[in-house]
Amino acid sequence: MEKISVIVPIYNAENTLEYCLDSIISQSYSNLEILLINDGSQDSGLSICKRYQAKDSRIRVLDTENQGVSKARNEGLEIAQGTYIGFVDSDDWIDNDMFQKLYDGIKSDLNHCMSVIGVHAEGWKEYLQALCGKKPECTISVPQAIDEVTKRRGLRGYLWNKLFLNTHLLLDENYIVCEDLEFVVRYLLQFPRKSVHILNSKGYHYLISENHDFAHLGYGFSKTFTKLATYEKILSYLDESYDKAKLNIKAESCMVSYDLLVYWYSLVTIERGKPPYEDNIPIVTKIFLQYFQQGYALATWREKIKLLGMRHTPFLLVWMLILKRNLTLKIERED
Repeated sequence: MEKISVIVPIYNAENTLEYCLDSIISQSYSNLEILLINDGSQDSGLSICKRYQAKDSRIRVLDTENQGVSKARNEGLEIAQGTYIGFVDSDDWIDNDMFQKLYDGIKSDLNHCMSVIGVHAEGWKEYLQALCGKKPECTISVPQAIDEVTKRRGLRGYLWNKLFLNTHLLLDENYIVCEDLEFVVRYLLQFPRKSVHILNSKGYHYLISENHDFAHLGYGFSKTFTKLATYEKILSYLDESYDKAKLNIKAESCMVSYDLLVYWYSLVTIERGKPPYEDNIPIVTKIFLQYFQQGYALATWREKIKLLGMRHTPFLLVWMLILKRNLTLKIERED
């Protein structure tokens, strides 16, 4: 059996960490290198890691200053010795055969460069069945996989339900939102003629909690704004042979811009004085208008109405949302 390096970034996760680690060390696929990267936790996370290290020789603990999840994952990637790379977040847990299934999937064909498994989560809509139908597993090409991970309603670009070849690729630490999607696209672009194995079953348990970077409806205006930069970076990787993926990213940029504009116009409408983030609004507006056509093309009919309202009568749209009490702000106000 070839070694799988499992990278677990940890930050203030003492309430969930033991359950997470128990699910990893009990994997039926036993040839694991378990890399616990303590990202400057201020709780008992580090002592929990050391206790598990003392009872399982497969575990390595790296204690670092708090520098964010991308840096923590990169610390693991830089020292990983496995042929394959997997990720687990310290809030989550996995079925005891998840890595066995992912390994069997990626090894089932020499042309496979990645395997993917489904996710258990409250409110999570799984789209793997749309790819595989009633079959327990299926294979898609890398170009199709890039199309799927960039879709809003597709394969998704998260790291933790996938198994990668260890190509010594690192995350780009310049991006703090959607950095996992940027990594997955960049990884897949290394293998344009290869394929991805899809397991039409669920094996990863994602816990919606405050400790997850993406658990809230929003990240704060500033972090959400950086999504747009990440999307522009991804677009720069894609040539004309990835037109579907480019359309997906442009449409998502339009929708993120819409969310930012709704939030900002609501502040202008409700609050007195100069609203925050005003310097960002010309950039957001430009991106919204630049990609409006793509966003409108892929939107649901309800989204189409809102996009048209934002384009032509933004204040009227926001007032209507407020009056209907349907204004669910997707961006959190930052202190």
